Amino acid sequence: MNKTIILFLISLLSTNYLQAQESYEEDSYSYNNIVDQLSSNRTEEPEGFGDFYKNVRFHIGAGFSQSVLNVKSNGNSDAVTIGGVEIRFGINLLSPEWIAEGTLRNYNDTRSNGVSYQLHEFEGKIVNTAPYAKRLFYRVGSGIAARNLKTNLENKSSKKEYTTPSLILMAGSGMQLTDHIAVVGDVAFKTSIVNDTVDKNTLDFTLRLDTSF
Repeated sequence: MNKTIILFLISLLSTNYLQAQESYEEDSYSYNNIVDQLSSNRTEEPEGFGDFYKNVRFHIGAGFSQSVLNVKSNGNSDAVTIGGVEIRFGINLLSPEWIAEGTLRNYNDTRSNGVSYQLHEFEGKIVNTAPYAKRLFYRVGSGIAARNLKTNLENKSSKKEYTTPSLILMAGSGMQLTDHIAVVGDVAFKTSIVNDTVDKNTLDFTLRLDTSF
């Protein structure tokens, strides 16, 4: 009789132990699942931010600019060629194909037909760019330029300063030398959007070395 009772107790304890073990394993599995899900959610967010920052690149370039100015005043007109230097900076607009650019240009003092010209310029534009060959890419864009021209075209004895906002239409091409360095050439047409200026139209040719990072 005692043996029967002992065997019954052992059987009962074994059953309870197995049930407790199964419950513990289920709880552990559920807990591990929750931890894994939380971990995956935390790791997915940085990946999204990684994709966001991967498309953001900064651009800095410097080069030479040649401009042909069409100036008109009181029946006087002239086509003036002015050379200078430019510094360009830009940032991608959340896409490798779209860039917001700003450019500073400083031109050499120039004389033509007894008239002197001093020109400084800042321009901002939106540019679309994409490759069309292995190392070659195109550029097209538009924007606004603020041009500051000092000239004695109207009065030979004194210079007058003209601040002219102009519309820009630009196209260009470049060759990628490395992943971060490119040679770029642009052609831009600018036309004044105000009438009270002698600086009417401009055709720009630029050649520069661009870096991106």
